[in-house]
Amino acid sequence: MNLWSLVLFIHHSAGLITGTNTTLHYSMQQEEAYSANIFVKIEEKEITGNLQVTILNSQYIPLRIIPFAPNSIAAGQLVCLAGLSSGKYIVRITMADRAAEEQFVIRQ
Repeated sequence: MNLWSLVLFIHHSAGLITGTNTTLHYSMQQEEAYSANIFVKIEEKEITGNLQVTILNSQYIPLRIIPFAPNSIAAGQLVCLAGLSSGKYIVRITMADRAAEEQFVIRQ
């Protein structure tokens, strides 16, 4: 086995070990079409670690970072984004080492 084969083997083996549970089960939806209110819910069996919702603009610059208590978002939370102008925004949920994001359009 040459060096490159060994490197590829280790890379793929490590990926199998560390990448087993990277999917975050969630639901995000706007209250109404183009509304500034977004309902966020985590659908995980166990919610561990720090949990936050980050609002990003289209250039991935964070505009708001909203931390949540681990057990509060399992039932769902309504996030009001008052004060943001019309445009496209990305809502990212981060929990421990996993993240998920969706894009929403807000119009006034």
